[in-house]
Amino acid sequence: MDIPNGKIHVFLDAVQALANEACDKIDRETESVRAQRLQALESEAKKRSEAFAAYEISRIDADFNREISDLEEASRKRLTERRDALEAQVFDRVRARLARFTASDAYRTFLEASAKKAVAAVGGGDVTVYLREADLPLADAVLAACSGKASIEADSSIALGGLKVRSGAGLLADDTLDARVETQKARFLSVSGLSLEEEQA
Repeated sequence: MDIPNGKIHVFLDAVQALANEACDKIDRETESVRAQRLQALESEAKKRSEAFAAYEISRIDADFNREISDLEEASRKRLTERRDALEAQVFDRVRARLARFTASDAYRTFLEASAKKAVAAVGGGDVTVYLREADLPLADAVLAACSGKASIEADSSIALGGLKVRSGAGLLADDTLDARVETQKARFLSVSGLSLEEEQA
């Protein structure tokens, strides 16, 4: 049976239209899937990028903080060394002047006045006076300055001079040049501005 030519064209056009519609539908679905996958990939890439950026920022912050801490520590160390050198220089001069003073006649008068003051500070009575070994030749003058019964003993802890007095009850008055220098050291650091913040806190 022969099919008229016109009907074949109509049939073929209908098949072509169905095929085109099916292709368009497949194209739309493919584009939709591609867009969804692309969006998912972009979202994942963004998350990874943000996580990497946060990690890098954190690492850079940690490195920077460590470097700042190292610089502060090095600076503190240099300041401490400089301060210690200045302190040593100043107090070496002080010790030299004290050595000249303890070799002078004025030192005997100083020891006598110191003994009177220290004996009074511990309440008088029987006392023991402690002198450095080099000052033992001045023991008689020191004893004469003490009221009440007194004895003299050498004290190796006294390096610069001066004396200590201990009462029979155990009270101690320290009027050594060593103690005076230590007190002046703390005062010197504070007044001179050489005291570091950590030590003031």
